Amino acid sequence: MGKFKDGHEKVGGRAKGAKNKTPGDVKEWFLATFEELGGVKGMSDHFTIAKNKTHFYTLLAKLLPKTIEATLDVNRDIAGQFERDERADKRAKANK
Repeated sequence: MGKFKDGHEKVGGRAKGAKNKTPGDVKEWFLATFEELGGVKGMSDHFTIAKNKTHFYTLLAKLLPKTIEATLDVNRDIAGQFERDERADKRAKANK
């Protein structure tokens, strides 16, 4: 079994709430490489190639925040919007 018993006192380790150093370093390395490869123009040229577009979106998804803060107005009457959308869908199908 493990060498610690339930309820043991924490010894050593990182302080609670301490930030990881590695993500900041990786971001700096990435930005330096980005500039060396031609910045926005170089990136645009590279990702314009069809086989590289998937890589661009994969990278973008990893760089975007995982959570966002948002305020929603849930008291707004949206029933009318659904009715308009349904009518537009019916018109689109009828015009095909």
